[in-house]
Amino acid sequence: MKQIFFTFILIFTFCVFSFAQNEIKDCPKIKIIAPESMMNLDDPIYFSVEPKAELEKSNSKYEWQIVNGKIIEGQQTSKIKIKSDSAGIKVDVTVKITGLPDQCVNTASEFANIIPPIIDFLSFDEYGKLSRREEQARLDSFLIRLFIAEDFQGVIHMRTDKNESNKSVKKRVQFMMKYFKFREFPKERVIFAVEKSNERRTTLWIFPKDFRFNLCENCEILKGTDL
Repeated sequence: MKQIFFTFILIFTFCVFSFAQNEIKDCPKIKIIAPESMMNLDDPIYFSVEPKAELEKSNSKYEWQIVNGKIIEGQQTSKIKIKSDSAGIKVDVTVKITGLPDQCVNTASEFANIIPPIIDFLSFDEYGKLSRREEQARLDSFLIRLFIAEDFQGVIHMRTDKNESNKSVKKRVQFMMKYFKFREFPKERVIFAVEKSNERRTTLWIFPKDFRFNLCENCEILKGTDL
């Protein structure tokens, strides 16, 4: 009797396992096809879902969500055409697919980078050793530009004299951060790139948010949120 009971359990377990495997195999591996290179602001951006044939068999419906852009054509279809909001941003795309079995993953995400305007790669200001009052005046102009350009971040490239101590550099950074706080400028929009050099120079840059800048090979990167 026991042998019959255990045989039944084994058969039942095998059937459940096989059924689950078949269900998983029935799930399509959803992915979004996105542009492989950065796009110009005025270029239409196309995203599509694969595997298209399998999804069409299940009478799938598509719900697209866009961040930093808008759909021009294709909402509720497997292929959409998008227009980005502005240069120097990342357009994020998510699709939710209905009509698949309950156990299947039904969402996927991708993105496309938009080429920033060339002018935004120019340094905003550069100066050597200044009095604190003079430096505050330069920082004010810098902050005004950043207040206007909400989609950009400030990068402060500090080249320090080789004889300047780490304590002195830290005081300079703290001075700037305290001044930004006084001006009620959000610290998350500031990044410091500190580099040892032959002379003391400070360059103020304005870059698109999340842009991967490379000002120097051996820079120490300090984010405002960490200070």
